[in-house]
Amino acid sequence: MKNLDNYEYLLFDLDNTLLDFNKASSLAFKALMKALEIDNFEAYYEIYYPINAKYWHYYEKQKISADEVKYGRFEAFIQEAKLDIDPVSMANSYLDELVTYSFWINGAQEFLDQVKESHKLAIISNGLSSAQHRRLEKHGMKNYFEHIFISEELGVSKPHKAFFDKVHQSILVGDKSKVLVIGDNPKSDIKGARNFGYHSCWYNYKRDKKARVKSNYSIDNWEVFLK
Repeated sequence: MKNLDNYEYLLFDLDNTLLDFNKASSLAFKALMKALEIDNFEAYYEIYYPINAKYWHYYEKQKISADEVKYGRFEAFIQEAKLDIDPVSMANSYLDELVTYSFWINGAQEFLDQVKESHKLAIISNGLSSAQHRRLEKHGMKNYFEHIFISEELGVSKPHKAFFDKVHQSILVGDKSKVLVIGDNPKSDIKGARNFGYHSCWYNYKRDKKARVKSNYSIDNWEVFLK
């Protein structure tokens, strides 16, 4: 991979790039079901998972708001699962559990420690604002970053040009080729960066060998950078 010294700014996605969202989401949902005294977590998670994915897809397409993601996915889940639960309470409890079960991805913190003095760093996330800030604070991550850009606060989501326009106006880097976006999502992170003129590094944590992702670089673990 090209020497990182060629880049002035590193823009990081958060979920499944620095923090293990998939693990946290599964554990948070399991804890939520346990608190509600609902058995057979696996069966209910199989109902929730595609509903959640659909709502995030609509959000990235700018078809629904962040609040509709936060609460609508649980309204749809409760209806599909035929449960008698308040969706607002369930949604809020899930986010609390998501913070509780938040974990670094192996090597991510060590990598940030390695580059924090040599590069300017920022977060670019489509996640829900309240959960993202709480998780960043839990792990002491805010000390690493010059900026934290969250779609809900910007009013537009990745991969839309307007999101990257707002980021670019804040980081004040004249040459877009001096900015590297690092993220796991081929569309919101990698395609969004490429269309805007930034360089990109696909964090292929799933180690998917079949996907054709047009990024400048690709890695599947942080250890490749560690000295």
